[in-house]
Amino acid sequence: MKTIISTILISFFFNLLTFSQENNNDQLYTLRGKITGQNSGKVILKYVVSNKYKRDTAILRNGKFIFQGNISEPKAADITMGNDLNTAHIYIEPGEMKISLTKDKFKEFKMTGSKTQDEASEYNLLIAPISKKRDVVFERFDALRDSLSK
Repeated sequence: MKTIISTILISFFFNLLTFSQENNNDQLYTLRGKITGQNSGKVILKYVVSNKYKRDTAILRNGKFIFQGNISEPKAADITMGNDLNTAHIYIEPGEMKISLTKDKFKEFKMTGSKTQDEASEYNLLIAPISKKRDVVFERFDALRDSLSK
């Protein structure tokens, strides 16, 4: 019985220690943004933290908004105004970041302050020629499949 109680207490202690360390690693992020062609509305930022879906909203005033929160490491995020077809896929990380968006053209965003975003953008540029070739192959495959089904 004593061993069981000791095991439970030790497990509780380690879980508490792990939880405490996770929270101590969190740092403040600030994402300041502007949307050209849109002066008001609600901006939505979605990402996952500790296997939990997080959805923040900010009010757009005079074309500007701000998000702040705590994260421990870079996170993939989506920013939208509620229309999933008009979404920017970005990376947020601890620190100060800025993003410029254009109404109905969120995919063409410009962002500074996120090293992870810079690396992702560079990667996307490098694979763009391969992606175009892949898209052509998929289009041909779809056309062939459609013709065979007829």
